[in-house]
Amino acid sequence: MSKNTLGLLFILFISAHTFGQKFFIPEGISYKKLPNGFSYYIIPKGEPGKIGLYLLSDTGSAVEKFDERGVAHFLEHMVFKGSKNFPGHKTAETLESMGLRMGRDYNAVVNDPFTEYHVNIPENNQETLDKTLRILYDWSCNLEMNPEDLEVEKNIVIEEIKMRKTGGTPFVIGTYLEGHNGLGSEEQIRQVTAKKVKDFYDKYYTPDQLALIVYGKVNEKQVSKQIESLFGKTPEQKNKPDEKYLDLSKNTIVNANYVNENKTILVLGFKTRDFPINNYESYKKDFINTVFCRMLDNRISQLPNSGLEKVDINPAVPLPGNLWYNFRLETKKDASYKTVLNSFTTVVAQARQYGFSQDEIDFFANALLKRYKNAANHSGNGHAKAKSHFLKGDVPISNPERVKYTEQVSSEISPKDFTDLLNSFTSLQKTILFDNKATACSTDFNEAYILEAIQHINKITVAPYQFVAPRNQFPTKNYTNVPNIRIGQKTPKLIKSKVQLGDYLHVLNYDNGTRVVVNTAPEAKTEIKIVSNYGLNSIPKADRGLYKATVNVFDQAYGQYSEKEALALKRSMGFLKL
Repeated sequence: MSKNTLGLLFILFISAHTFGQKFFIPEGISYKKLPNGFSYYIIPKGEPGKIGLYLLSDTGSAVEKFDERGVAHFLEHMVFKGSKNFPGHKTAETLESMGLRMGRDYNAVVNDPFTEYHVNIPENNQETLDKTLRILYDWSCNLEMNPEDLEVEKNIVIEEIKMRKTGGTPFVIGTYLEGHNGLGSEEQIRQVTAKKVKDFYDKYYTPDQLALIVYGKVNEKQVSKQIESLFGKTPEQKNKPDEKYLDLSKNTIVNANYVNENKTILVLGFKTRDFPINNYESYKKDFINTVFCRMLDNRISQLPNSGLEKVDINPAVPLPGNLWYNFRLETKKDASYKTVLNSFTTVVAQARQYGFSQDEIDFFANALLKRYKNAANHSGNGHAKAKSHFLKGDVPISNPERVKYTEQVSSEISPKDFTDLLNSFTSLQKTILFDNKATACSTDFNEAYILEAIQHINKITVAPYQFVAPRNQFPTKNYTNVPNIRIGQKTPKLIKSKVQLGDYLHVLNYDNGTRVVVNTAPEAKTEIKIVSNYGLNSIPKADRGLYKATVNVFDQAYGQYSEKEALALKRSMGFLKL
């Protein structure tokens, strides 16, 4: 046997060994799971000068049964109302005595799949770090749940319900979560008791359902010792709760009452179970899912006479444990649902008969690879990676590792890797949404018609597809004769409402119609932008004084609220005087 042959065998062995193994937590993240199930992460590369501490609960509002509506959010409020070692107002007083302010330095957020409490403190202040860790520990297991404070908070939560417009995610239409906005109704909130909140807390705030992320420059050895000394003493939970989140993949749901503002959309969701990305095979499977959706998106978008205004196809995770191949097909004004559904079935039939071509696969695989290469020199958001590991089981990998794995996958995948998925995904349980009152809907466009059309895709005969690379979806717009923008003299004096758009994204609505979008993500850069009819533009630092008035004046009228209730309202809504 020649030396060259030995070398080739050695390389093949290393490759199989490397990519057949599990992924491991990278050196930049210290991770440990304590015997009682509590997890913690220490990430030294945070924002310069700051340390972010995040207490994560993998319990969000989507775990709530009908008689628990709003309790997860109520619990988030009660965290700031006192605990065993920081009773009553001591929690807020202690945080503010350290120079921390609600909204700016500490806050909490409840989403469908998780709850997060965060405190940002300055570096190199051991006393502040010690106190903060003790406060976070108390939040995890030692809340007071004072019935009087709960009654005060009811009014605050009800005000939030009145201001929030959303009726919940469309992914859960047809289930017991339909219409759940994460807050509950006013009637449901009136019926919440301290016992109900305490029972919810005891059930879901156990060590195995909690994690702590320390994000910033700290003495890792010392902080690890402190965390284990505090959070490690909580007993392990013996009686585990049942499956927390609804399994959406068990039933087919067709709902004809889906209204989406001024758009007419046909939603086709094909449902299966999600999986953690913790080894090369799962990384490859996830990559194939993404490329699969992009290829179908491109094909449907290019189809002539499709009746489509916009196409959005992606693998979505609406609730923990659930994975959807999600098709959002927006119709043109004069198009029908039948035309749009026919476009979908035609493209799928074509792909099944002739398969995806290698050049088509390579185009979308290389587009993803190019994106990852562009980001390879960035450290990435370590906080987000640790959070995904705790909530979903995705092992954090560095950007250079992502490039390496993507290069490997891109060199391996071929049309046969998509065959099983392409032939089987329409047989999955489905959620199909449309508006039977829209002009796009005819009287015979119903559940039977839709399911039959999908069932008979393989009977459609079509011509072969010739791959055409997609056009740039984000063309550069050049405006001419743009008028000068004049700043009016009216300045807003009141923030009327705060609406949550995402995990860290909020809209502040002012009384004069001004809307301000605020991004509070841990690594978000400080930048001000203005939106007009001519696009989204950054505001030069020299001009930012023009906009100061939008945030520096508070109207002190609170209707019938007492001073205590008004203070609680300001804190819960994150209102700040700058």
